[in-house]
Amino acid sequence: MFAAQPRLEQPRGRRALRMLEQPRFRAAYDLLLLRAEFGLASADVAHWWTVLQEVSQSDREKMADSLASVGSGSDDGADGEGGAPRSRRTRGGRRRRRPSRPA
Repeated sequence: MFAAQPRLEQPRGRRALRMLEQPRFRAAYDLLLLRAEFGLASADVAHWWTVLQEVSQSDREKMADSLASVGSGSDDGADGEGGAPRSRRTRGGRRRRRPSRPA
């Protein structure tokens, strides 16, 4: 429920439709509504999720597609404000040790 909040606050295209299928979506959505009511989350985003649940499947797909096209302003990997390109997330795992330098 808490872990889903960032995904609810920043819906991205068709991923948003997959969020609706999550078993704990409704609890996470209710928490988002409460947070929006107290000004801790965007009321516009909360309204978007509300409308998304009320429309037909074809309208959901249109909403998700329009959301994806709005969010993809540039393809240069920058953060949209002219800053440096965003770093990619890694999956973790073992880090390579630097070779020791002879003294």
